[in-house]
Amino acid sequence: MPPILTTPRLTPRRDEGTRVLTPPSFESADGTPWISSRIPDCVVRNQRGEQRRFRTELIAQQRVMISFIYTRCDGICPKTVANLVAVEKLLRSAAEPFRMLSLSVDPARDTPEDLAEYAQDHGVSHIPNWEFLVASPADTVAIQKALRASEPDAEAASPDLKSHSGMIVFGNDATNRWGSIAAGTAPIHIQHAFQTVARTSGFSSLLKLRV
Repeated sequence: MPPILTTPRLTPRRDEGTRVLTPPSFESADGTPWISSRIPDCVVRNQRGEQRRFRTELIAQQRVMISFIYTRCDGICPKTVANLVAVEKLLRSAAEPFRMLSLSVDPARDTPEDLAEYAQDHGVSHIPNWEFLVASPADTVAIQKALRASEPDAEAASPDLKSHSGMIVFGNDATNRWGSIAAGTAPIHIQHAFQTVARTSGFSSLLKLRV
């Protein structure tokens, strides 16, 4: 049964390329963060072949940035990863703790070995806080739906590569503030959006970005 909300559900707001998924006041009746509680705690494997629980091990109480890729993608994925390399450097220079997660939307073909090679090819295999992940097809769809990262068919049991998200989802699980931004946005704008939405205290209105 879905959680009962203590405040009315709002439609996500869009503002020049960035949207906020939920304000921090959205909680279930027992105080559980609304967005975070919807994220599946499914088993995923990283590029080293290690099994992780997606929500409790990789997201809970952390600031995270989540992207959606597949290793055979020659469209938006390389640009997304290149942007995130620059964003990671900007955030690391600011000495702010965060985790980056890149989930494959081609779980039928992508293996941990493929993801390891992909990370190596893009020069990010040395970054300890960046995990490349693969889940089952059904869990991949469930994660995308929970994060509103795509608009798959309600009955779909596997991801659709043609319509995989060109958005980066980011947030702070501890404060339950979540947002997203176009993957092709300039790295400095992604950094600013992340820092605004995922800040550890207070609440600020959405950045008006020129993207």
